[in-house]
Amino acid sequence: MIEIQDLANQEIEKKLLETTNSKNAYEFSVKLIYGDFFDLPIRITNATVMAFGKDVVKLIDAIELIESYNQFKGKELVKVLRELHNKGLIMELRFGREDSPVVYVKPPYWTHQASNYQGNPEDTRKITEKEREEMFKEILTKLNELNPDEIYIQDPGTFPKVRAWWD
Repeated sequence: MIEIQDLANQEIEKKLLETTNSKNAYEFSVKLIYGDFFDLPIRITNATVMAFGKDVVKLIDAIELIESYNQFKGKELVKVLRELHNKGLIMELRFGREDSPVVYVKPPYWTHQASNYQGNPEDTRKITEKEREEMFKEILTKLNELNPDEIYIQDPGTFPKVRAWWD
């Protein structure tokens, strides 16, 4: 029974991607959230898409679809996110809308959690608090260069992540 359901879900996903001319689920999600940019009959004004690991790159690519929204420039954010990814500073990435564009970047706790991790078990180690502090500083610095209206570390005591929002 599960196999039949999996096949049905794959067929539904295939049709959604074809209908919206999307490469993958991340691109589809960005198009759905920013529906008014893509002549879709719907837009979602309060939602984010979340990616981990190697899927972070797919979400970064999808963000480039949003050329501009007031002061937000998609290509500029993509350039910064690719740089952060290449440096191993992203574990989790969220992008979407809180009426206007928003991005959340969470750095890894362990080296193997980085979105650019290549799978070498000998490189797996816990990232020190000092290293994480430096990661947060670099993420904040890079995102701040894009002039968001709000930028800060959200949930600093529990599961911290950098939030940047453009109005």
